[in-house]
Amino acid sequence: MTPRPLYLFLAASMLLGCGGDSGNGGPHGPFTPPDARGDFQAGWRDLIATSGAGIELPVDLWYPVSAGVEATVAYDSFGITKGSAVVGGAADCTEPRPVVLFSHGNGGIGFQSFTLTQHLARHGYVVVAPDHVHNTFMDMDEDLQPELFLRRPLDIAGSYDWLVAWAAEPGSPLHGCVDPAAGYAVAGHSFGGFTSLAVSGAPLDIEALVGGCEGDERTGCDTIRAWAADHPDAPTSDRSDPRVWASVPIAPAWYEFLGQGLARIPVPTLVIGADRDDDTPWDSTVLPAYQGLTARPRYLARFADAGHYSFTEMCTLLGSTYNGCGDDMQPPEQVLPLLGTLTLALLEVVRGEHRAREWLPPQGGIDLWESVE
Repeated sequence: MTPRPLYLFLAASMLLGCGGDSGNGGPHGPFTPPDARGDFQAGWRDLIATSGAGIELPVDLWYPVSAGVEATVAYDSFGITKGSAVVGGAADCTEPRPVVLFSHGNGGIGFQSFTLTQHLARHGYVVVAPDHVHNTFMDMDEDLQPELFLRRPLDIAGSYDWLVAWAAEPGSPLHGCVDPAAGYAVAGHSFGGFTSLAVSGAPLDIEALVGGCEGDERTGCDTIRAWAADHPDAPTSDRSDPRVWASVPIAPAWYEFLGQGLARIPVPTLVIGADRDDDTPWDSTVLPAYQGLTARPRYLARFADAGHYSFTEMCTLLGSTYNGCGDDMQPPEQVLPLLGTLTLALLEVVRGEHRAREWLPPQGGIDLWESVE
C-alpha cells in the first residue's frame, strides 16, 4: 500500500472544484449514537478497482476493525495527512456490513474527506472511495474533464462491482462483509455531489452538456458531442445504478446538467451545503439541486459559517487560504464531525434505525434545515 505524495495533494487544493439490519447500530441491535466515536476501529487499505468503463481506478477502502487496535495511517508518503485508521487491519466480517461509495471533488482525491469516511467505518460501514482517473490532483487533465460527466457515475457503479467480487473471494480480507443483494449508499463532494445525484437516479441532460461544450475544443467535449451524434434520439443518458439506496450530495456542482432528471431520483436524499460557499453557492447551485428533487424522504442542511472546503481535510492541512478555512468560519474540528454525524444519521434512518432521527439535524452548526417525509 503506497500513500500518495503530499505535494500533489497540496497542488490540487484549488481544483477541488433499502437495507435491513446489518452490523453495528442496526435497527434491531445495540444502538450507538451517530455523534459517538463508534464501537469499531477504522481499517484502511488502498487497492485497484475497475470502473464500469473498464478503467483501472485506485481506491481507498475503509472498514470496521474490532475495537482495541490502536494505530494511525498517513495518507501521504510524508506522514503529514494523518488519520486514525489501522493500516491493513483485520476486518470484522462477523456479519455483512452496509456499504457507502464516496466520490471526490474536481481535482480531488479519494481520501479528501477521511474524517467522514473513518467515522462511517467506526460505525460498521464499509466505504469505498475511487480516484476518478484524469480528474484527481495527481493526474488532472483539463482537456478530458468534460467527458467525466459521462464516466464518473460508471466509476462508482464499477467500484461497487469490484468490491462485491473481491469480498466474495474466500481469501479476501473482507470475505463475509458484503452482501451483494444489499446495494450501497453514495455520497460525494462538489463534482462528487453531482456524481452522487447522477448515480442515484438522475439521467444526464445531453442537450445541456452539448450546450455547455459550445465553442469548447477540448477532447472531453468531443466525446460528449460524439455520444450525442451516435444517439440522436436520446435527449438524456441514464448512468444511474438501481442498487443505490440513499444519496448524500455535499456542496453538489453542476445541477444544470441533470435538469429535470433530478425529479427521477427515487431514493432518500440529503443535500448538504454551506452558507458562504464561493464555488458552489447556496442560492444558485445547492438550493436549486435540492428543489429539483421529488424523492421522499428528502432533506436539506446548510452549514453556518462554512465554505466549499469546509467539508474536506483542506482547512486542516492548508489553513485559511481556501474558501471555508478562514478564522471567521466554523473550524474543521467542528464541521467535519458534524458532517459525519449528519451523514451517518441519515444512513441509519434509511436502514430502519428510528433512534437516529434525533440527529436529523444535529444540534448546532446548521442554520437551515428542511425535511420532506
